[in-house]
Amino acid sequence: MFGGYGLSVEGMNVAIIADDTLYLKTNVETVAQWLAAGSRPFEYEARGKRLSVHYHTPPDDALESPNLMAPWARLALQAALAARGPKPPKRTPRPI
Repeated sequence: MFGGYGLSVEGMNVAIIADDTLYLKTNVETVAQWLAAGSRPFEYEARGKRLSVHYHTPPDDALESPNLMAPWARLALQAALAARGPKPPKRTPRPI
């Protein structure tokens, strides 16, 4: 799809790896936190235009520490859950 790898949890995309760079899922509610930490967005070019999607790099120090990465991974999972939306209600079988 984009020449990289996708990482998913229970069918939800939470991260991508492109050009040896990890990008974690973000959304409009969390993007300010990512940018304040110095994160860079995943950008690509299509039809002569520069585009970006809701994935950002974690802070550099988080790449070397599971403890520092954990909060960023949780934010990515929250963004993936929000993107999935609410689960549809379970259907109860109707009597025949």
